[in-house]
Amino acid sequence: MEPPRRRPLWQKLLIGAGILLAVVVLLVVVGIEFILHSNSAHQYILKTARQKATDALGTNVQVGNYALKFSGISPTLDVYDVVIAGAAPYQDTTLLRVDHAQVGVRIVSVFSKKWYLSDVVVDHPVVHMFVDKQGNTNLPKPKSSGGQSNTNLFDFAVRRAVLDRGEVYYNNEKSVMTADLRNLDFQSFYDPAPKYYGTLTYTDGHLKMSTFETIGHDFRTDFEYSPDKFIVRNAMLRSGGSHITVNAVMQNFAQPKINAEYVAQLNTGEFRKILKNPTLPIGVVDLNGKLQYVSEATKPFLEVLELDGTLASKQLQLITPSVKGDIRDIGANYSLKNGNADVKNMHASVLGGELNGNMTMQNIAAGAAKSHLTATLKNVSLAQLKTMVQTPAMKQLGLTGKMNADADATWGKTFDNLTAKANASLAGAVIPPQGGGQSVPVDGVIHATYSAPSKTIALANSYLRMPRTSLNLNGTVSDRSALQVNLQANDLHQLESIAAMFQTKPTPLGLYGAATFNGAVTGSTSAPHLTGQLNASNLRVKGSSWRLLRTNVDVSPSQAALQNGELDPLQKGKITFNVRAGLNKWAFTNASPFQVALNGSQLNVQNLAQAAGSTAPVSGTLNLNVQAHGTQLNPIGNGTIELLQARVSGEPIQSATVKFQGTGDTVHTNLAIRLPAGQANGVVDYFPKQRGYSANIQATGIKLEQLQTVKAKNLQLAGVLNLTASGRGTIDNPQLVAKAEIPSLTIQNQTMKGLTLQTNVANHVANVALDSQVINTNVRGRATVQLTGDYQTTATLDTQAIPFAPLVAIYAPAQAGQITGQTELHATLRGPLKRKEAVEAHITIPVLQANYQNTVQIAAPQPIHADYSNGVLTLQRSALKGTGTDLQFQGRVPVVDRNAPIALLLQGTVDLRLAQIMNPDLASSGQLVFDINSYGQRSDPNVQGQIKIVNAAFATGDAPLGLQNGNGVMVLTRNRLEIQKF
Repeated sequence: MEPPRRRPLWQKLLIGAGILLAVVVLLVVVGIEFILHSNSAHQYILKTARQKATDALGTNVQVGNYALKFSGISPTLDVYDVVIAGAAPYQDTTLLRVDHAQVGVRIVSVFSKKWYLSDVVVDHPVVHMFVDKQGNTNLPKPKSSGGQSNTNLFDFAVRRAVLDRGEVYYNNEKSVMTADLRNLDFQSFYDPAPKYYGTLTYTDGHLKMSTFETIGHDFRTDFEYSPDKFIVRNAMLRSGGSHITVNAVMQNFAQPKINAEYVAQLNTGEFRKILKNPTLPIGVVDLNGKLQYVSEATKPFLEVLELDGTLASKQLQLITPSVKGDIRDIGANYSLKNGNADVKNMHASVLGGELNGNMTMQNIAAGAAKSHLTATLKNVSLAQLKTMVQTPAMKQLGLTGKMNADADATWGKTFDNLTAKANASLAGAVIPPQGGGQSVPVDGVIHATYSAPSKTIALANSYLRMPRTSLNLNGTVSDRSALQVNLQANDLHQLESIAAMFQTKPTPLGLYGAATFNGAVTGSTSAPHLTGQLNASNLRVKGSSWRLLRTNVDVSPSQAALQNGELDPLQKGKITFNVRAGLNKWAFTNASPFQVALNGSQLNVQNLAQAAGSTAPVSGTLNLNVQAHGTQLNPIGNGTIELLQARVSGEPIQSATVKFQGTGDTVHTNLAIRLPAGQANGVVDYFPKQRGYSANIQATGIKLEQLQTVKAKNLQLAGVLNLTASGRGTIDNPQLVAKAEIPSLTIQNQTMKGLTLQTNVANHVANVALDSQVINTNVRGRATVQLTGDYQTTATLDTQAIPFAPLVAIYAPAQAGQITGQTELHATLRGPLKRKEAVEAHITIPVLQANYQNTVQIAAPQPIHADYSNGVLTLQRSALKGTGTDLQFQGRVPVVDRNAPIALLLQGTVDLRLAQIMNPDLASSGQLVFDINSYGQRSDPNVQGQIKIVNAAFATGDAPLGLQNGNGVMVLTRNRLEIQKF
């Protein structure tokens, strides 16, 4: 047998390599199968991936699971539940959470290393970014690899990239801003051109800044990205009624060149609400234009940015609490080039006139900007200007005429070096409300120059004129003001009438006469100092008459003074005064020093009372001398005020004298009054630092029959009044005991005894007690009033049976002995006096009987009840019965709410002989028949019904009054009485 033939060495090596390759392939296949299906290998890879990612990002990374699949030799990796924690110090927060992500790799050739990413898909990523007040964030700080990456996005050639249902949340405490984006979707596709193209959209976005309202918005754009160009098509950002659309191209990423066109529509009313700024107008503003930018390393951004566009708005509404009006046909052209900005052809229709202007701003990028504005305002209607001002006074006022103005202003980077010139003129008339009175022509001119560096406003030949009044202003107002003020008013009543036109509820002064003021304003704008002299002649105020008023005026934030003042009444007397008071920023305080010197002699009290607005009937002669200084808490000085031969409400006063002495700690006052009926004296000490007082007042032995009022009315009254009052306390917590007592009072031969009214005030509570034996019966009243809060009160009034005969003898002596009968009263009240709707009161008349000459009797068969509760007065169903009389009555009247329902019931008959009670010489007979049952509102009661007159006859003595056996019907309809038959 022939031995085996030996193989060549190269064959052996080739066979061995094949076997080795087969083993390696087998091992790789087995290894991949092991990796794909071995749980331990799966967990190891997960653990390793988590650790590597954590180390790389410097923050905790969790991967819930993964899956690796192959299609041929091309793998696809899916990862699930990826969570990346925030960086320290916010490692407890979650920066990113992804439900699912997929990366697919398409391997074209292993040997030629050709591959690309076929799919990149991210499902529902949620990002939470956080920045605290110190600027710390939860963003990871990845470890640097120490090298540079040259990876090009186009090398990956991602055929399809999708981000689905993304959410982004941003919270920046440092700038007080939060934001979120929801429903974020991104799709990208690859074109071998090469380029990427796709869309980016999100809806339900929210941006919250500082205290502003949240801005809801949506965004959508199409894009195209190639190695040398980035294109944005129809990028639209929309928020409510506002939106902006941009188309842009960026080229040469190393030195970017951008060309863009934009169209925007802004709803300013929405911005007004978002910014919480009620001064912003309401309307729609349209913007459109072009933008070009070419990056140059040596030039700032604004120097290489070019911008051209237009602004337009058909109408903007100004709506504020004090101003309301429209601005129409707004427009302007704007441009930015070489760092210079121009706004040309600014125009608008304003208040019936035209506004035009131009503005330039040069070198705005270099920080040395120079700006210039010119503007003109022509033929503005004063009537339309009035309608813009939303104040009640201006609504009722009428204005006619035109106003013109122009302005020229320049400034630099800021307004600190602003200088401006302005001229304005007006010619018109003021029309009184509702056509009352004649219109008043008004014209004026203002020539003003303002300089911000010196903070100076210069006025030259500026004036405001009316037919009999002129105000002229010349000079400067600044930190060193020197402004001359000249006012000439030849008819003060005209000034008062014009001032009243600007007031919703004017207070008439009845001002007449002529006045001049010549003065100057010095000091600064924050602390102006006005000095000058005021003169007035033939002055009338509220009916009082004065021949002359003259005084020097000195007013500033730190003091106010009227010096060398003289006020002379028209007839006799004279007042001289010097008054000075320290102020703290225009306010007079307890610590403000003052000086007062006031002298007056032979002054008519009635004239002074009229000047003070009092209509009380008073007369007499007043003399006064007051010298005082110090502060409110430390007054020093003395004074005497004396009233002689006076008469108040017809009651003569022989003299009334008040003398006071201030020592700094105490103001001691003595009061003495002498009347023909007696005299009263009092001593009052006031302690200003403690706001305390001590008082003792006595008026004893006042003979009531000597009072002029009693004499004039022939009341046939006699008695003595003793009044005492004393107390010691503070203004905040007064203490007082007062007692008025008449031991015996005789009226028309009827005697009342023990009439006493006593009041005790202590600890913010007043207790009042009334006791008397009046006309043979006792009257007792008690009341307790809380002097704080709503004045909670409890009060009662009770009488015994009160006979009518003594009352008739007092008030109708001619009927004495003709009328008999009696009544009785019980009343209670409880509740807060400041809140009428919460007060509750009840009145009961248990007995009411009357008899006239034993021929006419009338009585209430049951007690009469009246109640007040919840702001409503209710008279319960009651009746009066007697001779020829049977009357039922009931009522409900709202006291607080005028729109609440009102009800009235009056039904039955009344004997006309009752008229003899009022007039004993009147002979009357017949009946009145009532049939009234009505309801409605207190502001518009619907009173209706019938009143019948049956067999009526009236006569006085032997003379008939012209009515015998009269019959008729009177009908009430909507508060109108109609006689339908008589």
